[in-house]
Amino acid sequence: MKTYNDLAIEIYPLCNFMFKDNGPSDGTLENLVKEIELQDPDKWEMKGKDVKHAFKRYMKSVNPIGYEAIEKKFDNTFYKTLDLIPPFVVLFVASGAVSHEEFVKVVLDAPNDAQIIPNFIPEDKFVTTLWAMYRDWKEFSEGYIPVGDLKDLGIPKLPNLTAEKKTTLDHLLSSFEVPKYSDIEKFIRTSAQTQTALAREVTTIKELSDKEVAKLRKETKELANAISRMTKELASKPFEDAKVVGDGTIPNGKIVMKNVGDVFPDLKKVEMQVPVWEWDGVHPDVPAIDPHYIFREELLVKALYAIISNQRMYLQGHTGAGKTTLIEQIAAHLNWPFTRINFDSEITRMDLIGRDTLQDGKSVFVDGMLPRAMSGPYICVFDELDFCRPDVSYVMQAALEGNGLNITEDGGRVVYPHEQFRMFGTGNTVGQGDEHGMYQGARPQSLAFLDRFTIWAKVDYLSDEERKSLVKRHFPVLAEEEINVIGKYTTEHLDAFEKAKVLQPISPRGMLAIARSVMFFNSIYPKDKKNMHRALTQTIVDRATEADAAVLKGLVDRVSKG
Repeated sequence: MKTYNDLAIEIYPLCNFMFKDNGPSDGTLENLVKEIELQDPDKWEMKGKDVKHAFKRYMKSVNPIGYEAIEKKFDNTFYKTLDLIPPFVVLFVASGAVSHEEFVKVVLDAPNDAQIIPNFIPEDKFVTTLWAMYRDWKEFSEGYIPVGDLKDLGIPKLPNLTAEKKTTLDHLLSSFEVPKYSDIEKFIRTSAQTQTALAREVTTIKELSDKEVAKLRKETKELANAISRMTKELASKPFEDAKVVGDGTIPNGKIVMKNVGDVFPDLKKVEMQVPVWEWDGVHPDVPAIDPHYIFREELLVKALYAIISNQRMYLQGHTGAGKTTLIEQIAAHLNWPFTRINFDSEITRMDLIGRDTLQDGKSVFVDGMLPRAMSGPYICVFDELDFCRPDVSYVMQAALEGNGLNITEDGGRVVYPHEQFRMFGTGNTVGQGDEHGMYQGARPQSLAFLDRFTIWAKVDYLSDEERKSLVKRHFPVLAEEEINVIGKYTTEHLDAFEKAKVLQPISPRGMLAIARSVMFFNSIYPKDKKNMHRALTQTIVDRATEADAAVLKGLVDRVSKG
């Protein structure tokens, strides 16, 4: 924001000028004067007396030594000496084209009998200097608020006084040792000027900002639309010709693309399409939809992305967090065949790949779990993958890359994955061994093996509200108080498990088992307050080790008050 000296703030409001906005035609003084004469002469003026008084006060304030020297040189008052000065010189000082030191020097260098002192600006620079002064004055005037029009700023209205009255009032106020009227007026004008300039700048910035925001929104919308079109095209392309020809046990099927909100109502606000299988009959490997299942949006979107883009996804979380169930329910909603391979520590290469067996006296190679899954349009979950032995995980690397599986035991036969075969891994750890001290069978897996998984997600336990909602969905007749107690117990049990106070976890399945037991006991012992305690004991405590039971019994007693 441009600042102005005290002289400009006081005298600019006293001036009216009319220049052509583009300046003098050819830069000569003669033509400038002609152009000025063509303007409205009433608007080409300075209130001379007030300007001279203002300049006198200014010079006495900023350069008292020069002020006294000028009066002494010409043996006259400073005010009278200004009669020797062209009026525009005062404006040049106000605009900064001439400093107060330069002004004093030129006046003191002039002859004592001078009738006029004109040489403040070289003649070849006079026109451009005058034009610069005009621009400075115009810029000030466009943002200037007259003293009488300050009510919008909360500043009291001040009267427009003549120079003589201002001087008299200054002397009077000075005698009471309070600020002069001229200082007060100057302060108000400066404040008003500053506030107005700030308001103008804010308005300008807002206008520019609004334009930039509108432009950015338009570009973002166009980009989003383009990306959306490309995404839909890329997402649907791999599934355009996806078909399965039935064999009597498996029905004919094809994939259709549907809006994700039509398949997963919790994602109504998400704009994407997902592949959904349509079968001529019932496919035996498509899991049933659990109408009470609670999808968590972030996990669901990640898994759908993995399916659409045919990438490998690894889900990590504590036992009972619902990693496998998430993928199973996604498959159910997509009508997609589902299978799982549980990688406990005893699974061998032969279990995974296959082995020779005797049939009718002949040696016949029977495919293992992996080639059978790869051969069809299955979503396959490799469960507890972090328990997998290194020699077994090595076998899987080619499959994880999407390449064919070379079965050396069957003469080097290559099993290529079906185009709609999808792979997910789950584990209690991230594949680097047991970090929690609760999963002793977890093995560190090779980084080369883990690198085949390009999408990762941590699956936490359901929140307290989500757990209560799940119980309500399954058992709507349970009392609110009973649901709260089950939720409170589950929360405390999970806290104890995560802090390794107990080794027995509790899953959503276990929580629902508690609710089912409560309903049973309510039916045979109506209104018995011990029913919650009975349900927790038979579902949780009685299956625990002695060490866990001691802790869990305390939790049960506290929450059930039975």
